[in-house]
Amino acid sequence: MENNFLKVLKNANFNRLWGSQILSVFCAYMLNFALSYKLFTLTGKSLSVSLLYVFYYAPVYILGFFSGVFIDHFSRR
Repeated sequence: MENNFLKVLKNANFNRLWGSQILSVFCAYMLNFALSYKLFTLTGKSLSVSLLYVFYYAPVYILGFFSGVFIDHFSRR
């Protein structure tokens, strides 16, 4: 088992995939922080920041729910 794990870690494509994923998540968190900080400094209201996050994440959950139902309903074959 450890032998397979070390093989995966030596794979350059795997390392590039993980590196790009880590960079992508880091940038997404920095964007969230920057947007919330800028909005709070402009308005001074925490309600504005809360609404920002609601409108930022609501489509993910709503579309995720309906696309999951759609994918489960239709077979790939």
